[in-house]
Amino acid sequence: MPAGFYAIPIAKINRETSDAVSITFDVPSLMAGQYQYKAGQYLTFSAIIDGEEVRRSYSMSSSPVTGEQITIAVKEVEGGKMSTYLNRNVKEGDVMDIMPPMGKFVLEPSASAANHYFLFGGGSGITPLISIAKTALQEEPNSYCYLVYANRDEDSIIFKDEIDALAATYDNFKVIYTLDNPKGAWMGHRGFLTKETVSEIARQELGLNYPVAQYYTCGPSPMMDV
Repeated sequence: MPAGFYAIPIAKINRETSDAVSITFDVPSLMAGQYQYKAGQYLTFSAIIDGEEVRRSYSMSSSPVTGEQITIAVKEVEGGKMSTYLNRNVKEGDVMDIMPPMGKFVLEPSASAANHYFLFGGGSGITPLISIAKTALQEEPNSYCYLVYANRDEDSIIFKDEIDALAATYDNFKVIYTLDNPKGAWMGHRGFLTKETVSEIARQELGLNYPVAQYYTCGPSPMMDV
């Protein structure tokens, strides 16, 4: 095992879309302190694939305040060694080498806060954003979360059932989907998240005149350039 990594067993694997899985880990109680984390942080994995060590980092989609086990989501990328391995080869009960959580793309919740969080995500970029949303909704009852989530089509929306359940449960959470290539009679927003589509969505759905607001963006490189 590489230095700095610990052996953590897989508790559950769930097929989220045709090319993405969520993987839940059973962190041993003796290591619980080392794997405490903040919403938005990531884990680094090491695996021997085709005889070579491969390391990749994946954000956690679970929230540290809701009692969930640590969970990541991985979308299979063409030619991606680790993403393909995690989507096709691992199984429940397997043990993976994982470093403790890291990262500064985090939410620091405060029970007295009254913030407006704008979360812009694309594809598997939803993973840290849903963690941030769940944490804010749990810990900051006076704050509002607005998620704008872009995907190829409706079948490629990761965590759609969970996101829709949050929207149904919390009046202070709103989700807006936009699809690049929708199927059938899609009535929502269309197109990739460009400056133009973000401006349109902000004008039609959100409004941006808030005294306290924080913005989080996570997605593919072209979206991050917006």
